[in-house]
Amino acid sequence: MQAASRRLRQVVIVHLPLADETGLDPQTARDLNQAERQALHFANATVATSRWTAAQITEQHGLPEARVHVAPPGVHLAPSAPGTPSGGRHLLSVASLTPRKGHTTLLAALAALPRDLRWHLKIAGAQPDASYATHLRSLVTKEGLTDQVEMLGPLAGAELDAAYAWADLLVHSPEKEPWGMVITEALARGLPVYASDVGGVQEAVGHAHFPGETVLERPGRLLPAGNSAAWAEALEEWMCQVRLRDRLRTLAEQRQRTLPTWRTAALEVASALRAFPSTPWHTEGRTLGSGATGPCRA
Repeated sequence: MQAASRRLRQVVIVHLPLADETGLDPQTARDLNQAERQALHFANATVATSRWTAAQITEQHGLPEARVHVAPPGVHLAPSAPGTPSGGRHLLSVASLTPRKGHTTLLAALAALPRDLRWHLKIAGAQPDASYATHLRSLVTKEGLTDQVEMLGPLAGAELDAAYAWADLLVHSPEKEPWGMVITEALARGLPVYASDVGGVQEAVGHAHFPGETVLERPGRLLPAGNSAAWAEALEEWMCQVRLRDRLRTLAEQRQRTLPTWRTAALEVASALRAFPSTPWHTEGRTLGSGATGPCRA
């Protein structure tokens, strides 16, 4: 990049800062951070996929804010998932089977639920680490969940659409997440989302107005990463309270209208390529106030 910078205009897209990957030893993390810093300073502009990532790399690497663009991934609206008669027992996880995605937290939470709560979890996602996938399967067996947990492998197209249509709730429990396209893909189908409160997840989940009300609420729940007890409590509440499920489903359907589009993403990337200054993301609130009401209680 240093050599090319004399003759080319270089634009770099950053999703997750390299040193933030889970499981790196300290020296590797330092080396990656240094290499990323040098590369981004040789670049003419950087495109981040969330305001959270933009803030991270601007602070860590000392980049001029006007050269850092934010282009959240867009989403195509899809037919609303019909849901099931029970309304809340079909859970879907869409994430590659890697430690950063936090499947162990989700499985521990489900194992802690009362045994008379009947639910079914489908896990869709690539399995780049065979040993970790084996570990998750052994954990499912150890917890006695083999009849309730399916690992489907990677899905795309009609198969992935069918998985979303089957679901009542998207569950996404990463330890780190710069955005979470599966979140907006679920919301595009009117599915509520329970997700870890990390990185750019707040931006992806967003807010919505319940019809006839003025307070902004989340179309789901943001939960502490790695805290299986908090996840178990939230999932039990979801499964046992019809009014909560109905409200979150309505909020998810309202959130469909304000999801990011591929057109807005393309326009921001085009601005970076044309050497225009970035849309002033740094003058906006980097994290919106939740504005959410407390959990419904019977």
